[in-house]
Amino acid sequence: MVRILIADDQTAVQNYFKSIIDENDGYTLAGITENAALAEVYCAAGRVDLILMDVCTANGESGLKAAAEIKEKYPKIKIIIVTSMPEVSFIEKARSAG
Repeated sequence: MVRILIADDQTAVQNYFKSIIDENDGYTLAGITENAALAEVYCAAGRVDLILMDVCTANGESGLKAAAEIKEKYPKIKIIIVTSMPEVSFIEKARSAG
């Protein structure tokens, strides 16, 4: 069972990702956080295999920064960076974060 954390501050996006996870066998929701900086708390508890991480989250927290920190401490956790902003530079920044 792949445990997925959603780190996004938009309720509509959270609900969309949650519905996809709930409809597919083999996946379970590890949690939802509006703040990228709090994603590491879930990782420290050992409950996360994959994170769907928004680039910009609540309280101005950077999903890219959080992703880099999480990958450094928990290299086996996979992170997919998501955003609705049409900013091409996020692609390279996401790759740099691991």
